[in-house]
This record gives sequence, C-alpha cells and structure tokens, in this order.
Amino acid sequence: MIRELGLPVDGPIDPTQMVSSAAYYGFFAELVDRDPDGVVLPLRIGAAMRSDEYG
Repeated sequence: MIRELGLPVDGPIDPTQMVSSAAYYGFFAELVDRDPDGVVLPLRIGAAMRSDEYG
C-alpha cells in the first residue's frame, strides 16, 4: 500500500514528500477495510507520531 502512494518502503522518512489528498484518504479508507477497529486508526497513528514527523 505504501508503494502505491509512491513512497519508499525501506527508505528514511521524508516529511517533505507529499501525496494528494485523494490518495491520502484512499489509503486510510483501505486501512479501515483491513482493520477491525479501523475507525480510530488515524487517531492511533497520530498519537504514535513524533512532532518532527509532521514536517
């Protein structure tokens, strides 16, 4: 799924690399379909991120 966004899977995190809003929301929609508790998935991810990862 990450590759479909055009992001490197094994490379370093680059907070300057952006994806379109449609791709971003589509990514989360697909994750929700795969995760039984997917509705709160964006909240769980946000809570796990560090401030420097927001760019």
